[in-house]
Amino acid sequence: MAHAAPGSEVGKIAAYANAINAVNTARTVAERDQAITNAAAALAAASNKGISTTTVNAVNDRLGISVAPAAAIAIAGQASAIQTGR
Repeated sequence: MAHAAPGSEVGKIAAYANAINAVNTARTVAERDQAITNAAAALAAASNKGISTTTVNAVNDRLGISVAPAAAIAIAGQASAIQTGR
């Protein structure tokens, strides 16, 4: 995933994984909130189906990454809102 083109599907998932890493390593609430927003945007861009907390957890499981339950809920809510706004 490291060499994927940013606009490709693999690149979008790589951006999501990087954002999840940023969520997990954020030092401030502002950094965490921005990383959640970035994760939601990347996931919304990569998905052509609705996104729920279950979706976030399933993607994370496939990628071997995780976030706190509250972050997964926030990512799902923001990603769903982004999709609705398309």
